[in-house]
Amino acid sequence: MKKFLEKVADEILKNYGADNSRHVVIVPNKRSEIFLKNHLKEKTATTLWLPEFFTIDEFITASSGLVSLDPILIYFELYEIHKTIQEKETMPLEDFLSWAPIMLSDFNDIDLHLGDAEYIFKHLTEAKAIEQWNLEGKPLTALQKNYLFFYRSLYSYYTELKKRLAIKRAGYKGMIYRRLCENISSHTGKWEGFTFSFVGFNALTNSELTIFGYLKNNFATTIYLDTDLYYLGTASTNAQQSGAGRFINEMITDWGLKNITWIDDALTSAKNKVSVYGVAKQVGQVKFAGKKLEKWLDNLDPGADSKDIAVVLADENLLVPLLHSLPKEGKGNKMITYNVTMGYPLMQSAMGRFIQQWLNFLIRFSGNKFGTTDLIQLINNPITALLLDDANAKMRTTLIHDLLETGKVYLNTEEFFSLLPENKKDSVTLLFSNLLSGTPDVIRFLDSLTDLLGLSKELIERKGHTAFPLLKEQLSKTHSLVAKSRLMLENQKGAINLKAFQKILLQLMRRSEINLKGEPLEGIQIMGMLETRNLDFKKIIVLSANEGILPKTGTMESFIPFDIRHDNKLPLPKEQNDIYAYYFLRLLQRAEQVALVYNTDSDKFGGGEKSRFILQLEHELPQIFTDKEKLVHLSTPVSETQNTISIAKNDTVLKGLKNKARSGFSASSLNVYRNCPLKFYFSEVLQLKEKQKIKPEIEFNVFGNAIHGVLENIYRNFLGKNIDPAELKKFIPKAGILLDKELAEIYKGGNTKTGKNHLIYEVAKKYIVQFLKYEAGKRGMSGIQIVGLEERIKETARLGDYEVTLKGFLDRVERTETGDLRIIDYKTGKVEPNDLKLNTKTTETEQLAEGKKEKLFQLLFYAYLYRLHSGDSAYPRL
Repeated sequence: MKKFLEKVADEILKNYGADNSRHVVIVPNKRSEIFLKNHLKEKTATTLWLPEFFTIDEFITASSGLVSLDPILIYFELYEIHKTIQEKETMPLEDFLSWAPIMLSDFNDIDLHLGDAEYIFKHLTEAKAIEQWNLEGKPLTALQKNYLFFYRSLYSYYTELKKRLAIKRAGYKGMIYRRLCENISSHTGKWEGFTFSFVGFNALTNSELTIFGYLKNNFATTIYLDTDLYYLGTASTNAQQSGAGRFINEMITDWGLKNITWIDDALTSAKNKVSVYGVAKQVGQVKFAGKKLEKWLDNLDPGADSKDIAVVLADENLLVPLLHSLPKEGKGNKMITYNVTMGYPLMQSAMGRFIQQWLNFLIRFSGNKFGTTDLIQLINNPITALLLDDANAKMRTTLIHDLLETGKVYLNTEEFFSLLPENKKDSVTLLFSNLLSGTPDVIRFLDSLTDLLGLSKELIERKGHTAFPLLKEQLSKTHSLVAKSRLMLENQKGAINLKAFQKILLQLMRRSEINLKGEPLEGIQIMGMLETRNLDFKKIIVLSANEGILPKTGTMESFIPFDIRHDNKLPLPKEQNDIYAYYFLRLLQRAEQVALVYNTDSDKFGGGEKSRFILQLEHELPQIFTDKEKLVHLSTPVSETQNTISIAKNDTVLKGLKNKARSGFSASSLNVYRNCPLKFYFSEVLQLKEKQKIKPEIEFNVFGNAIHGVLENIYRNFLGKNIDPAELKKFIPKAGILLDKELAEIYKGGNTKTGKNHLIYEVAKKYIVQFLKYEAGKRGMSGIQIVGLEERIKETARLGDYEVTLKGFLDRVERTETGDLRIIDYKTGKVEPNDLKLNTKTTETEQLAEGKKEKLFQLLFYAYLYRLHSGDSAYPRL
């Protein structure tokens, strides 16, 4: 079966011959243009004058007389309008930059679809006013007034923005398209005498329908639609309901098209060409794709070409893992070539992460102090490792260790530089002076970044670094972004701070990709769903064919609600679903073998359910499937699948156990054993510890230790004597002071005045106050004597032939009026009454051996230990 673009090439040559100098071909995207040009070249042996090629966007922009302005520059224009409208209520630029993209997107939708902006925003304002209306007739709050004022102002933003951009002969996409619509006759005069071909159009907006409809009616035009009976809709099928053929049907109706060229019947007549595979995990999918490609290449016919094979990524985040899973050699050790149509995202590169980490570090830099964790992340970045050079690799490891050893959440620059070894200070001080330059202005940051980029490039060229094969491209792309940022900020120098610039730079980085080398017309094609438009392949693998990814689901960011959008024919999520339904079905049309792969696992990355498009085909076209869906279990090395680890009690292990028995078993260590003997072996016998880290937020153990410390200091006033409730009440107002003192000791350099830490601090203070009020008001409290506080007890018990040391840390021991001893254990976490009770179904020994009832076990252990220590029996209590 001939490919769609191949048939178009035949028609162009048949209709216009070798001279296409007065012929214009308009295609949806650049890739269609490249492939169509190649087909024209292959089909002629003589000199050929190619037609003039345009993508839809290129043609409309060129004809409109306006230039397309970068969205970020438009955000600045919107902010200038915002300052004029809001005056004294103007918000900071960094906050406005969260609103500007949504605002521009709504303006763009209105213009692309030729909506009545004044009516839409009037309707929107009235709807929002009704939302705020109250039956009681209460006056609106300041917040409600500002909210309504913003919506009332949206039309002013829209009209003023268009005025400002028109003066500059520039615009955003929707504005450019609308301008051409409104001036179509005067702007198309230069095409007098030209003929047109529209190739593979689908999902045209109202503005595009108007523009190309005018060309169709006023110029000699041929329209080539890439479609199939199955989704275009006939009397024998209700496939129109799926939406895949919706936009083509609308185009046919709007333009009054008759005798449509090439309506295929490939999908309904096809048999046994589609296979569905369920594979666990994202990585599993790319591994499967690699194995499938190997199989296809081994069985490739002698005359066949690998360029007729495509791997399509419904989720483009799979690109990087896929690149690591592709086979390098085929049959006869022949090198396999690939062409990756997607770029490597700069945001996901080492340089992209470095810039993000550095900006976060500088923004959080406050009062000559910076977050120790932020700095450690920055030092651990591969770019910092490169800048420090191999000679300083050991110093970098030592420096991270020393930063962790300080235990401080925040450090100042003097404290940091004092950690650098004397013999290394000259070589690394310059680098860290750049990184730790305080919170600079934006231009100073760009200067520092330029210096670091230059140093990185110099090191790569000098040492011939191979560790980062894409690093040169990353540096080059980042250099271009820095230059672009400087131009954009030329008129904004005083108005923009580092936080606002971070939002701008991250948007630029999200749109930036590192072009991977490859020949567009050769090798296996790796592409996203959008790039498949108008292209045909014999063998196709579609990865991430999951619901939620194909089609993509998610919330639409817009100030205009769905009901108003629907009434004014503005796009909704359903439009996107219908567009992807067309891409998906069109991709299958002329293929000979298709492997649809979906992720069977549900996790935070999605997965679990195959796409609705697959389910629809299984219901309506069961004959196209080869057989039942296959669940693939990829074989993995034994080390990855081994579920159990068994540790034999050899002499070494027994020696470790005896050493532990001599040093002492605590209640917590025995609870570890009860829950997981393997964890006990690693943590208590081998003495393996968790990696040291500094947390910027107060952790549970710090929270608990601080409360324990405060209560110890308060109750030490009553040690050896009865508690005086009146005296105890006097400590309630001092709870904050005592907590501050305790945190200063155990949470050095930590900030408890702002953010989440302040909330945790207030909770800890409330715990202490409530506990003291409860104790002071409890009946019979004056008859309780404090016997011990925070007692460290270590005693020996004999178990058969072995002597075992038991140890514990008792929060409080008290004697009641009746002479009973009680052991009190403070718990700042949740404790249920059932945690301290044994059921009657099994014996006490069995329940305590199961690993459950940890808190009860701990109290019973303390009671037993205290009896060994003093000879007295004590009653445990939380």
